Amino acid sequence: ERSKSMDAAAHEHGFHRFEWVHQNVDGEPLPVMVTLNSVEIDGKQGLIAVWHDLREFKRRERELQDANEKMKNDLEAAALVQSSLLPKVLPEVDGVSCAWSFLPCDELAGDILNVFLLDPRHLGFYVLDVSGHGVASSLLSVTASHFLSPMTETSFLRRSGGTEEGHIASPTEIANRLN
Repeated sequence: ERSKSMDAAAHEHGFHRFEWVHQNVDGEPLPVMVTLNSVEIDGKQGLIAVWHDLREFKRRERELQDANEKMKNDLEAAALVQSSLLPKVLPEVDGVSCAWSFLPCDELAGDILNVFLLDPRHLGFYVLDVSGHGVASSLLSVTASHFLSPMTETSFLRRSGGTEEGHIASPTEIANRLN
């Protein structure tokens, strides 16, 4: 019945193209692309059928789907790692309440934030938004966040080779050193 409907479609529209699965001589599935062309020969309606073997196409399609699935899984894993770097416990400072929400545009993005205590009376925070999306932006934002994580001038200077002690770095000082 399906074959008859395919034939009828070809006669109605002049041609019809569709995928079909045959069996080869070994009994294995043989996917083909069939094109039926409606023709008239000696006053009689007929069909010319052309088959194209799709086994190689289907094999490559499966390989591409598998590769895409692997990439998707890797991106999801990277997104979980990135989200694990977000603050879990917000610091407490008298007279200040903190909250945050993180909704990246893509699964993996160049966005990250942190809220932290500099000392018992000073609160620090940053929001990073690296231009672009995906792995490169995410890696750059995580790297920059890593350098900002120590939060004090002392720790920051130690990382950058300085020696000054006890001074809390201003955002301008930190930005200049990161630059």
